[in-house]
Amino acid sequence: MLDPATTGVTIDLALGDVMIELSAVTHRDSPDVSAALKHLQAALQVSYAIFAHAASPMLETVAVVDEVSKRSAALWMRVAISPSEVALTDGLLKYIGRGILTLVGWMDNKEPLCIADLQTAIRVLAWGTSATSDAHPAVPTSAKLVEAITAWQLAMGRLQRGETAQVVMSHGSVFLPCKRAIPDAAFLLVDRTTITRAAEMIYIVEKPDYQSTGQWLLRFGELKVKAAVDRGTSLDRFYTRQLDVRPGDALHCRAEFQTDYGPDHEVIGERIRLVEVMEVLRAGDARPEASGADPAVSWKAPGVSERELA
Repeated sequence: MLDPATTGVTIDLALGDVMIELSAVTHRDSPDVSAALKHLQAALQVSYAIFAHAASPMLETVAVVDEVSKRSAALWMRVAISPSEVALTDGLLKYIGRGILTLVGWMDNKEPLCIADLQTAIRVLAWGTSATSDAHPAVPTSAKLVEAITAWQLAMGRLQRGETAQVVMSHGSVFLPCKRAIPDAAFLLVDRTTITRAAEMIYIVEKPDYQSTGQWLLRFGELKVKAAVDRGTSLDRFYTRQLDVRPGDALHCRAEFQTDYGPDHEVIGERIRLVEVMEVLRAGDARPEASGADPAVSWKAPGVSERELA
């Protein structure tokens, strides 16, 4: 039941119901309020999806409750699921709800945030919630949890100064930590990093680094990757307009692979750095051409003499 002291309205929330309340709202019909409610609803939707795991719950709007005198606006939603999907039992609904409240409350932790602590708390909830006769609910991976945290951070960023937001369910409620900002939630994930050095690769260029960001969009088979390029490689000449590299060309290079793992040993990110570019292979060329290469550099770029920029 929603506390009437908070909103002035008494609403009986069922197990599959959830309400977002925005307080200290100046103008209920302003675009800012609508945008804030929309992003809060999106964060809830992401959270329900990661906790439901095999099921695919959707949040349907039941009503929008306005209390002008209390300057509050509340969005009342209900979990809906297709009959063809995995059933959401009462136990699973309770686990999902408590998991979301735990996640939001964890973001307001006064201690340094640790994703492993959040997973431990959720794992305890799963152990105490029997979704079936012989299994416990699945605990979201650390990467999925960060996906939800990022969505909540985006939603909190839409709140105006002085506004507060609260998530209310039948079995509890929690205020969003509006003053707690996590600029990059992904940094919470990294528990261990492994580096594989100097693998010789050939990547096809999908998009050169036209904006000088240091990131190249490359392709290896059907896999598209972004790769950082160290300064001091032969591609420095691309940035000074001495070397023309176009989509479809290929880079024969040595690459370093960095893989980040979360506290649950899940792969959470992979980064590629090109530490040496040995040659640029032109699109349509059958094989590298030694002639015309610049003897001042340690690599041979077939066709460079025809396509280098003055």
